[in-house]
Amino acid sequence: LEMSLSDQERRLLEKQLLVDQVTRLSQPLSERAENCQQDQLSLAKKLNELRTQVIDSNQRMMAVSAELSMKHATALSLQQEIKEKEFQVRGGSPSPPAPTII
Repeated sequence: LEMSLSDQERRLLEKQLLVDQVTRLSQPLSERAENCQQDQLSLAKKLNELRTQVIDSNQRMMAVSAELSMKHATALSLQQEIKEKEFQVRGGSPSPPAPTII
């Protein structure tokens, strides 16, 4: 009985030694994996920030483009109005050809 108990204790100690060695060897890998997860989270946050900035920039550019289109339309309308007023001032006669520079 004592021999069996001694044999079981010896096997238990061997198993405990193996567990300790595996734990010691796997600890650096666990730390690296945790660091990689933290890096991945940090990169995901930065990517989200950059996406938000791109979306904001696109929206601002679209707003500026729409404003520019409206101003262009206003300018064309004012040019047309000027031509009509000039026509009225001349008494409805067509305008003379523009002088050419030679």
